[in-house]
Amino acid sequence: MLGYQCMIAKKKYIEIILSLAPIILGLCIYISPCANYGIIRNYGPDFLWSFSLLFFQYTFNSFNGSILSITLSSVLVSLFYEFGQKLNWLDGTFDLFDLAAYLLGFIVALSTIRFLRTHR
Repeated sequence: MLGYQCMIAKKKYIEIILSLAPIILGLCIYISPCANYGIIRNYGPDFLWSFSLLFFQYTFNSFNGSILSITLSSVLVSLFYEFGQKLNWLDGTFDLFDLAAYLLGFIVALSTIRFLRTHR
C-alpha cells in the first residue's frame, strides 16, 4: 500500500511541475532582453500560458475534474482575453495567431493529460 501512495504523490508532483513550469518559462521568454521578436517570442508565451491554464485546472481538480468543463473554461478565458483586446476593454493587440497558439497549447495539454491517465 505504501508503494501505491508514493506513486500517487510522485504523480501529483509531476502534475504540479507541469502546471507551473510552462508559465515560468513563458514569463522568462517574455521578459528576456535577449529574446528576439520571432515566432517564439511572440507566440511561445501564449502557447505556454494556455497549456499551464488548462493543466493547472486539471491538476487541482477544478470543476470536479471534468475535462470538458476545464477545457471550456480555459477556452472562454482565452477568448474573453483576446476579444477584450479587440474591443479595447483590455490592453494589448488582438491577434488570430494568439488564438492559434492558445488552441495548440490546449491540445498539447489535453494530450499530456490523456497520456498521464493511460500510463498510471
